[in-house]
Parts: sequence; structure tokens; C-alpha cells
Amino acid sequence: MKKITSILFLALFLLTCSKSGEEIPSPEKTKTIIKSQLTGKIEKGPFLTGSKITLYELDNELKQTGKNIFKTETTNDNGEFLFDSKMELSSQFVELEISGYFFNEVTGKRSSSQITLNALADVSVKNKVNVNILTHLVYKRIKNLVSDGLTFPVAQKQAHKELLMVFYITKDIKNSDDIGLTDGNEDAAILLAISAVLLHDKQEAAFSEFIAKLSNDFASDGTISDNSLMEQIKAGQKNVNSIQVMDHLKSYFSDQGKTIEVDNIRKFIDGNGDGVLDDTDATFENKPNDEISEDNFFPNGEAYKQALIASYAKLRVCFEYMLVLDAARCNLIDYNTEISSQNAIINDAWKQAYQFVNLLNLIIEHSVDVSIFDTKPFLSTSKVLRALIYLDMIQHWGDVPFITKQLSMDEMYVPRTNKNEIFDALLVDLIESVPYLKEEPDHDQHIVSRDLANALIGAIYLEQKKYNEAVSFFTKIIDENQPLILGNTVYNDVNNNETIFTLLYSENENLQPFGIFSQYIKKGILHPIYRHTGILLNIAETLNGLNRNSELLNVLNQIRVAGNMNPLQELPTNPKYEIAALWKKYIGSDYGYFALLKRLGIAVELLEIQSYQQLYPIPYQELDMNPNMTQNPGY
Repeated sequence: MKKITSILFLALFLLTCSKSGEEIPSPEKTKTIIKSQLTGKIEKGPFLTGSKITLYELDNELKQTGKNIFKTETTNDNGEFLFDSKMELSSQFVELEISGYFFNEVTGKRSSSQITLNALADVSVKNKVNVNILTHLVYKRIKNLVSDGLTFPVAQKQAHKELLMVFYITKDIKNSDDIGLTDGNEDAAILLAISAVLLHDKQEAAFSEFIAKLSNDFASDGTISDNSLMEQIKAGQKNVNSIQVMDHLKSYFSDQGKTIEVDNIRKFIDGNGDGVLDDTDATFENKPNDEISEDNFFPNGEAYKQALIASYAKLRVCFEYMLVLDAARCNLIDYNTEISSQNAIINDAWKQAYQFVNLLNLIIEHSVDVSIFDTKPFLSTSKVLRALIYLDMIQHWGDVPFITKQLSMDEMYVPRTNKNEIFDALLVDLIESVPYLKEEPDHDQHIVSRDLANALIGAIYLEQKKYNEAVSFFTKIIDENQPLILGNTVYNDVNNNETIFTLLYSENENLQPFGIFSQYIKKGILHPIYRHTGILLNIAETLNGLNRNSELLNVLNQIRVAGNMNPLQELPTNPKYEIAALWKKYIGSDYGYFALLKRLGIAVELLEIQSYQQLYPIPYQELDMNPNMTQNPGY
């Protein structure tokens, strides 16, 4: 009997609320603003030339109005940018979103992948807004405080004070959007210290995941409740090489022809781990870290497991977005969203998918030729998960950029790859991976099962209408003695035998899933992606394609009887409608209905959509950033 393979996300947080006795100021009214120009710097280290900046107009509740969006990019390798055209804003509040490569102050090298940072600002009183790690960590917290009734400046001040306390810093600082790394004062030193602590011992993709979790955790109550996140902060404080970081930054600007002063960052790093910043910390010497090499990038199995855990979070969020889009497109939920290239859910899903791929590529690249221990299960799991997300992307976008390695800056603009070329590569990966996967993994294992690999192989062949090949792999999964589970227990029983691959949530998870997903689709701590009922319906698809009608009738009746429906006495004239009806009834919005209707050739008819709408549009931000990207027809 096969057990469940799940992604384990147990995020158990302590939910705390701090209330003061002070009277809450009334929110200020919005002001109409006209800006002739707006400048600033993007710094992690400094962002490099060509980094993209998008400015969104906000209302007085700090929500995007959708009315005014402006774009520019950095003009040099010092992270400097300029909006030089007239901007007429119906509000003084703006949000900036930055994506690009940057100088890594910890390694002293340019980053190998992009990151995204955000900032909020009141531009009624300034013509310069900086974006950095501090603005990114506080921007969601500020939004929450304003929604609770605080004015923007009060919320901004409180969020900064709370954030600094996470790092044991009691000094007051300017607003983070006024601070720059090259200011040469204590505020700049604090920015550099926190930046280096968080980046320590992380590749850029893992760093992006880390700061996203920090921002979400911090947003709710101004503290970091997740112990694992705090442990990573403490490890960075203890091990970051402060002197090396300061030298790297000075050397970088020296190469740019600029001499800068850097105040001592060590006094703002709790290097001895005692929870207090004092003179001991100001003189604390960290031993330089060895450069990460191919041999010690993942030194043991636990390191691989943690890397997979980091990647799973991206996968989960991506699926949450896509499930909402599919359910809306298929009229399975009462949620109206315009499916366009401007759709924020589409943009975020695309972004999460490629961040997930980037993390998996990192694991795969560092799983080859390691002699200390067996990396094949981790290598194979990563390849299977990469196939999982690429199959999903092809089903929704058609041809997509096929990226299988860490990219340099010269390689970043990847054009679309023919989907059949991608399918061929994925099939090789999947078939090679099967022997190294778990036969019957427990729900908390991070090595996926052979059933998932076989399901993906069958699904790819199904997409290619290679029905004989598809059915041979699907039948490897089905146990004829195992009853189907069509009731609600499949969403809550981690020991159920129905699910093959699921998303797993904590019952009292503080970091909630995507809100629309929670409201309309989520039914319990499990969310099935691949399940035995779906595989049986996939087999029905293949049998219909092969005109094996007696076997098809038997499969359809297996599902009907399991669901307490009367068996069919004879096969319907057009069985594809019966297959679709059973999928809708027993799987519904869980996963795969939209792809099924398209494969059966009835999506346009049943959903009353245009033919081009069977694919989603490429996000406008991807089109804007990648000159080699093209839009799907019709959008």
C-alpha cells in the first residue's frame, strides 16, 4: 500500500499582539502630487546597471490604485536611478518594486541571479527615495500598522524601531528610504550590518526566500516569531566576517572611481551571541569564512534537505496562485479576475515558478560527483520537482524559457523553448530519477515517490497524445485493491492512501497561504496535486484516445461506484464529457481540471472562452525585462 508524499510546511508561530495606551492618530488624507523628477539608489550592495524599477501609486490605505504606474531602470553600477518625466499622482504615497542583479558585499562578487526589493514612501516631502533591505523588511509591517489606524509617519517610525530590536539595536535611525550605504555614518553602518548578516552563507535565491519569510513574519506583530528564522539571523551575526564586508564595499566603489567611508559595522552585530550590543561586539573578530566550493556547498544530507525545504515554499505559493487562476477561468469559484498580462497573480506565479526552478538548479548543480555521501535521492527529487513545475508552466503558458542551470548576467535573457524539446528533456530526467526515489515515503519525507515520477511521465505523454506510452506509466501507480477516497478525509488525514503528492499546511499556521486560495479553495491541512482518482481519470483519457471502450467503461464505473453513483450500462456516445464531469465532481478545483478540458478539446465549448484563452498571457513584467520574450497570441 503506497503512502502519501507531501511537502511539509510546519510553520508554528507564537502570535503576539502589543498594544499601547496611546491614542491612535487618524490617518492623513491623500494629496495630489506632481513630481517633475524622482531619484534614488537601490542597494543591497549596490544594484547593477539595468535593474528595473516600477513605481506604483497608492491610496491613503497604502493599496495600489492601479491608476498610475511608472517605470525606469538604474543608470550605473552604483544603483542610482531617475524618473525624469512628469509624474502626476493622486496620492503622496508610492510603492517601489526593484528587480535586478547586485554587488554581493559578503562574497565581494556580483550576484549570479536577481532579487526583488520593495519600499514605501511619502513623496510629497521628498524628491529622493532609496530602496534597501530595511525598506523591504518594513514595508508590509507599515501597511499593517496603517490599516490599524496609524498615520504613515508614525507607522514608519514604529516599524523601524521594531525591526532594529530584532537585531538588538536600540539606536534611532532616519527613515530607511533616506539611508544609503555610502553615507559614512552610523545609519549607513546599521544598513550594511543587517544586510550582511542576512546574506551570510546564502546564495541569492536562498536569500530571496529568506527575506520574504522575514518580511511576512515581521508584518503581523513587529517581531520574528519563527525560531528557525531567528536561528539563521544569529548564525549570520556570529559568523559574518565584518572586516571583509567593509573592505569589499570600499573596494567595489574604489573600482567605480569613488572613495567612500564606512563606519564600523561590528558594533551593530551581536557577534558573541549574548543578545546585547556593547564594546565587546565593537571589537569582535570573526574568522574569515572559506569560499564555498563545489565540494562543500552542501556538506551533508541535512543541508540538501534544508535546501529542498526552501524551494518547497516557492512551489507552494506558485501552485496557490495557479489554482486560483484555473478555478476562476473554469468557473469553479465565485471569483472574478481579469486574465491579462497586467494580472498581479499571473505575474507572481511566473516569478515564484522561476525562483523555484533556480533553487532546484542550484541543488542539481551541486549534487553531481560528490563522493562523501549519496546525493542521488536529492538530485533525483530536484529533477522530478523541476519537471513538475515545467509541465505546469507549459500547460498554462505553452512554450516557456527552459532554464536548467544557474545563469550569468550574459545569459539572463532566455527566449522561449519549444515545449516538445522541454518534454523530451524532462522525460530523460524523470526516467533516470525513478530508481533513486522512495517506494513508500512517509508524509514528512522530502524525497518524493516513484509514483509522482511515473505520474509526470504519463502526464507528459498524455499532453503529447502518446496514449500507449501514457497508460503504461499510469498503470504502474494504480493498486486495484486500493479503494478510492473521494470524501473530505483526503484533505486532513496525512496517512490517507489517495494522495500521491500534496501541499501540506500546519493546522494553526500563522503565515497564511495566499488569501484568495484560503478563501475559495483550501479545505484542510492537505491540498492534493496528484492523487489516485486523477490518475484513474488520466487512464480513462488514454483509453478514450485508444478507443478501448470496454476498458474505458469499466474505469468510469469504478469511479462512479466509489462515489455512490449508479454505474453506466453502456458507454456514452462521447465519453470525454463523462470524464470531464467526473473530474469536476470529485477533484474540482484541487488541480488539473483546466488542463484536462484542453486535452479533451472541450475547454472552449464548456468554458465559453476564445481559443487563445486556453493559454495565459506572459506577464508584462517579464516582457518588459526580457527582450527575447514574446507574448502569447491574442493578448
